[in-house]
Amino acid sequence: MKTFFTQICRLLVFLLFPAILFAQQRNDYSILLNSGTLTPVENVNTLSKSSSLFQNSLFGNKHYVTIQFYSLPNEAIKAKLNAAGITLEDYIPNMAYTATVPASLDLNKLQSFNIRSVLQFSVAQKAPIDILAGKYPSYAIKSFGTVDLTVVTYEKINAAVIASSLNAIGATILADNQVFRSFVIRVPQTAVNSLTGLAFVQWVEPISPPDELENLPGRTLHRVNVLQEGVRNLNGDGINMGIWDGGSVNTSHLDFSPAGRVTVERACGVSDHATHVAGTMTGKGLVNPTAKGMAQMQDYTIGISIQIYK
Repeated sequence: MKTFFTQICRLLVFLLFPAILFAQQRNDYSILLNSGTLTPVENVNTLSKSSSLFQNSLFGNKHYVTIQFYSLPNEAIKAKLNAAGITLEDYIPNMAYTATVPASLDLNKLQSFNIRSVLQFSVAQKAPIDILAGKYPSYAIKSFGTVDLTVVTYEKINAAVIASSLNAIGATILADNQVFRSFVIRVPQTAVNSLTGLAFVQWVEPISPPDELENLPGRTLHRVNVLQEGVRNLNGDGINMGIWDGGSVNTSHLDFSPAGRVTVERACGVSDHATHVAGTMTGKGLVNPTAKGMAQMQDYTIGISIQIYK
């Protein structure tokens, strides 16, 4: 009897555990941010246009907010949102989207959209902590007292529309990347928090570091070692490869030895880029073992023809 009872208990756990797990996941309304997690209060029934939430999130004729639902909106709910002029932008776990809400919206309509909470991110939630603490990477400081930042907006916004708000804090637009909803902005270091707090700003971070010619992770990213080691033993033997580039490969480089392993079909001026590409393809890794090419050719009896054309 005891064994039978134990088996029944195990069966019930097996059958009910997925449902319990689903319920726990469904009821998790914490929002996962770079700054940590927060669980918004249910406020859809108490919202007011006079609240600080709607006052501070207004820019132009739209509110830039985050909307959290009780469950992910289906197509019917999305259609109702669109009809009301509400646009969902980026999904943020759990159950939340950044969104634009028309200033003219009747807030009573929100109750019919399965919305749990409407909130506005604080300055501390819209940028890495180092930036807000005044710790900037050296490459982001191009002129004394300023810092160059990448700013992501809630939606695509024309630079002319936000220019006056930026000018008011001494910030200027250096680059407009509309396809990524972002701008590169130079701002006084004393005004970084003010920039981050603008209603239309969703995220602020330092500009990207300068590009570097670096292919060292290439072999790992492409899982080349899996193909070259063990029973496969695929190292490029017997394979001819050709590249067409804006100049010749520097065949005197040690990683292209022995002589004749790499041939230039149409000679012209040596190109660093062509040499770099050829090394990625077939460099032996003699100068730097971690920089071997994808097909470094252990068997030197077969040559690889590198064809260069302008």
